[in-house]
Formats: sequence, structure tokens, C-alpha cells
Amino acid sequence: MKRHGVGALNVSNIAREVGITRQTFYRYFDNVEMLCHSAINSVGDGIIFRVSRHLQKYKTPAERAVESLIFMYQEIPKDRLLVEIFFGVTPPKQVVDIVFSPASLKSAAEDAAQILFVDKREGVSSEHLREITELMVRLLWSLLTIPNPQFKDENYLRALLKTWVGIPVQVLFGDR
Repeated sequence: MKRHGVGALNVSNIAREVGITRQTFYRYFDNVEMLCHSAINSVGDGIIFRVSRHLQKYKTPAERAVESLIFMYQEIPKDRLLVEIFFGVTPPKQVVDIVFSPASLKSAAEDAAQILFVDKREGVSSEHLREITELMVRLLWSLLTIPNPQFKDENYLRALLKTWVGIPVQVLFGDR
């Protein structure tokens, strides 16, 4: 993925690059999309770990939502695979389908619950958590792929996100 881009992936190329047969590939993955999903989740787990460490000093779900977006906005451009996913001229349909699949959004909502300190046992709606997670992922994708010089000003970006992400998160999940 890093060498040839996500759009150029197919089983034959992967098998040749890795030095395995197509049959061996199919022992581990049903298709290229499963491999992509696994790779994206693996990279995503790394950034989730880093963002969780970064967010330790923030206490409310609203602060954590805003600061997680700022952190990822700054960190994603440093990772080659994530750059390919977010900054490809046109993200391949398979990548968009994977990132916004029900399984990926469910996984992202679980990560968001951890990041935002939201506990479903406290009466938090799973649907609200999934919806705010999807909006945050779509917003992050937009921030990364449609450059605006004002976003380089961290104070401007933080104020924007406090209004349009922080307030809804606070309304949905309170100050916990």
C-alpha cells in the first residue's frame, strides 16, 4: 500500500510483492478489501493510542473531541499510509467504502467512547455516539483533503471545532 498506493492493489500484485501464492493470500484474507480494512485498522490503532495519550490532560468529552481532531489533523499527514488514504487525488472507492462501512464506524465509535470518556452504561445512546463519530471522521477527512490556510492557525481551528463539535458533544454527553 505504501509503495504503490491503495488504488493499485490487487491479489496478484500483493502476492508477487510479498513472495507468496494467491492461495496463501486467500488463507488469510477473503479479498483485497479485507486486507485494506486490516491495514487501515492497524494504522488507526496506532494513532488512537497516541491520541489517547495526548488527551490525558483534557477532562470533558467536548474538550477531548476537539483536541482529538486537532491532534489527528496534525499527525495524519506524518503517516504515509494515512496520507495515501486521505490525500490520494481521489480516494479509491474501496477505501471510502472501508472507512465508512458499518463495521469501521462501529469500531470508530468504540474508540470514540474511550477517547471521549463516554460510557454506554451511563445512558449514552449508541446511535448518538455512532453519529457523532461519523460526523467527526467526515469532518477530519474534509479538513485534511480540502486545505484552508486558516486551519494552520491552531487557535482558529480550535475555536471552529469548539463551536461545531464541542457544543454538540457537550449537549449529547454532558461534562462527565
